Amino acid sequence: MEKNLRCILIDDEPKASANLENLLKSHPEIRIISVLNDASDAVETILDSKPDLLFLDIQIPGKTGFEIAKELHDAGDPPAIIFVTGFDRFAIEAIRHAAFDFLVKPVNPEELAQSIERLQNVPSKSVQLAQFTKLIERTLSKPKIKISNTGGFSLINPADIIYIQADWNYSELFFGVGKSELATMNIGSLEESLPVKYAIPLLNIRKLERFLE
Repeated sequence: MEKNLRCILIDDEPKASANLENLLKSHPEIRIISVLNDASDAVETILDSKPDLLFLDIQIPGKTGFEIAKELHDAGDPPAIIFVTGFDRFAIEAIRHAAFDFLVKPVNPEELAQSIERLQNVPSKSVQLAQFTKLIERTLSKPKIKISNTGGFSLINPADIIYIQADWNYSELFFGVGKSELATMNIGSLEESLPVKYAIPLLNIRKLERFLE
């Protein structure tokens, strides 16, 4: 890649940002112009700086990477985005559905190189618009609840939950055959986060064990 791309890193984890900065030293075609550790002024900084590329974390306190992407899309002519995430199955499915590129933490040098290589084939503006539209529809157009997990948090559509199984301070959300998500939240906290209109079956293992004794 001959073109020098100006990029901004957005990640609330300093270690993750430092790791990515270090890996990008092997790619002189990428020039880091700013590193942001919170979402508060991210959109304003990006619009002022007009970078070519964003490495955008999804799990940022105060505002998700998807929300930042939507604001940039609404402002017009957003930069290329490579999402960076912990293992969040729902986020990854949404990103893949919209045909965006992504990296899973901790970032692998080979996967980073492949993502940068794919930047050579930048899609047309109409294709980029379609990608953003798909991403927004998949992540922000439906009501989402934030579920704390061992990797940070996930954004989940309550309508996808079939039932919730609770065990002390943990709860497992089931979405279908072979699909579940372990939340580091007790059943009470989960109930409070659910919209009133969603009546989801709740199974408390400890209460069930006491009942069967």
